[in-house]
Amino acid sequence: ESLRLKPIANGNFRLSGRDIVLSGYKVPKGVGVYMATMSLSNSDEYFERSAEFLPERWIKAAKATCPVSQKHNPFVYLPFGFGPRTCIGKRLAELEMETLLVRLIRNYRVTWVGEKPLEYINDLILRPTGEMKFKFEKLRA
Repeated sequence: ESLRLKPIANGNFRLSGRDIVLSGYKVPKGVGVYMATMSLSNSDEYFERSAEFLPERWIKAAKATCPVSQKHNPFVYLPFGFGPRTCIGKRLAELEMETLLVRLIRNYRVTWVGEKPLEYINDLILRPTGEMKFKFEKLRA
């Protein structure tokens, strides 16, 4: 859900390998095409209540109990790209994120203590403009 709301990059860039037509526009071979996947993954057209952080929307078993849990278009959520040019580190990154989150949640209460929500700048990658202020309280064993 975090990668849906704030992916590392807000889209993917590709050079067309052949002459193609996209939504009625002719794109000659060798022309750059930018896919703004962050715009799609943050759109209510594809994700109900898209501005809200709702990790339960990804739990398959929650379809009956979670009103925003639904089958998602696989070409809307692409934080690592798609196809032969998918990020080579995708599985490693996912494993590291899962491991880190499980260890943090098991051992700490994590609280945001910043004065305001983070804002982001869209450079080569999406990055926060301010300090990331969290409080980590050790949970009792």
